[in-house]
Amino acid sequence: MQIKDVFANDVTRDIAPVIYFHEQDPAKVAAEVSEYIVTGGYPENDPRSKIGIHEQFVKLLSSLAEELQKTGGVELPASWISGFYGSGKSSFAKLLGLALDGLILPDGQEIAEVFLKRDESPKSNEFRAAWTKVRSLVQPIAVIFDIGAVARDDEQIHAAVKREIQKRLGYCSTSNYVADYELNLELEGLWPEFEASAQRLLGRAWAEAKDSRMAEEEFSQVMHAMNPSRYTDPLSWFESRAGANTGEGSSVDETIKAISEMLRLRAAGKTLFVVVDEVSQYIYQNNTRMLKLQSFVSALGQKLKGQVWLLATGQQKLEDSDDESSIGKLKDRFPPKLRVHLAPTNIRDVVHKRLLKKLPTQEGALREIFQQYRSDLKLYGYQCQTISEEDFVEVYPMLPGYVDLLMQITSNLRLRSSRAKGDDHAIRGLLQLLGDLFRERKLGARPLGNLITLEDIFEVQQSSLDNDMQTTLTRIFGQDEVLQDALLARVAKIVSLLELIQEQEPTTVALVSQCLYERLGQGNQEGRISQALEQLRELNLLSYSEKTGYKLQSSAGQEWARERDSYSIIHLSSMRHSLIELRCDNMFSLIANFM
Repeated sequence: MQIKDVFANDVTRDIAPVIYFHEQDPAKVAAEVSEYIVTGGYPENDPRSKIGIHEQFVKLLSSLAEELQKTGGVELPASWISGFYGSGKSSFAKLLGLALDGLILPDGQEIAEVFLKRDESPKSNEFRAAWTKVRSLVQPIAVIFDIGAVARDDEQIHAAVKREIQKRLGYCSTSNYVADYELNLELEGLWPEFEASAQRLLGRAWAEAKDSRMAEEEFSQVMHAMNPSRYTDPLSWFESRAGANTGEGSSVDETIKAISEMLRLRAAGKTLFVVVDEVSQYIYQNNTRMLKLQSFVSALGQKLKGQVWLLATGQQKLEDSDDESSIGKLKDRFPPKLRVHLAPTNIRDVVHKRLLKKLPTQEGALREIFQQYRSDLKLYGYQCQTISEEDFVEVYPMLPGYVDLLMQITSNLRLRSSRAKGDDHAIRGLLQLLGDLFRERKLGARPLGNLITLEDIFEVQQSSLDNDMQTTLTRIFGQDEVLQDALLARVAKIVSLLELIQEQEPTTVALVSQCLYERLGQGNQEGRISQALEQLRELNLLSYSEKTGYKLQSSAGQEWARERDSYSIIHLSSMRHSLIELRCDNMFSLIANFM
């Protein structure tokens, strides 16, 4: 039997490593939600119990329901959704926002129903009940966007929010000049006249013309037709705004007033949820943006009383941020009960359920080989001292400890490597990395009982290593001794990745051996690994310290060692005699000076 035969789904399928907020096409969203994993949802006495995505959704939705029922309205209608890079906070916020907006998927289902079904936990009814409660209290619509993608130069968040709301409610999407004036026409009761004039003059409904690139010029023509004494030329309205401020400077109060009027005219009775991604990055170390955001949240509560909500995402938890930082100063605007944090503790669950989920009919074969090689695995597998049968079945062909190990390696690689920072494909999410193993390394074709090793990880991550390490490895792989012994090259690959985490765990013989444990029942490899490490050290290809263990000898270190070894013993002896003679001459000169 091959490894690929035990999986419930195709493990070679491509899984997007990043969720993009701007991709809201129903077909793409359907693909995203079909892959979404809701972690957690187990009773407290269950060993799998932990605070997962299920608990965070239930907490947030329950808190929203409580706030919506407050007498007098909501004081601070703002939620902060945080999580480290790759934790899933963007997926969490985006799918919640689209569910609130009532998006219909290509098969005719509402995304909310498909979304709720993704929670397959024993407590899934809690999630559904919390969602149903919120829906019973409001008629929601939503605006969902990434602030970094839509913001104009030095624009405040509230200005971007206003513009995105204008688009969502059907105002002109290509010009905020036109969108602002459309609202003015509605407020003055002139909108029906404008639509009739546009149809007559342009030969098509304004609803068709408003999003064209020529919308400003065409709007100007219609305004001329409606009021020729004020706009004496077809382009008078357009030219009067040439070079004018584009709206970024609108005050918070003006923005709140405009949002309130737009909702009254085009979304009466609706509650608007504004979901904004990567807010913390946008306001980081920018005090002005932070202060404006504070004012915006306060004004939403004071003037709209919960008719408009802001759901913002960021990498940092507000309670963990320095009070003096721009992020820390937002604590008072985002109530603790409305904060959500996605921790890395759920990564293993996501990996298991999304990619490594097994066919129930094949679990027996895995349990059988685990029992057969259990003692060997506990002695020689990476962090397998306390591995259980359930742990093994869930993440095979990985070992459970590899989840945290790979996250540490890839995170440090991203921080340290200039190559990785400029290459989105070099730093993959764990799911993408595992998918590459199945596609590029043909992992699924290996016999059942084989395991993923750190050498496999190296083969799909090596392009992300920094330039010096790439050069060093090239020299190592080109050595005659390494070319003649494949184990030396394998060991060097493992060391190159493990030295990325030496601050957390030293690179020892045992660790390298565990990371090359490639087959159940392989037995103790430490003797061979120790010999290989020492041989590489004798060749000046590795260095060693008691604190951090083995490490690749840098290119400069290798060069120095070659220069040092190029001096013969006779040459060194000759240099020693010359130094002695020089010291004697200096001493005689010194004595002569005193005589």
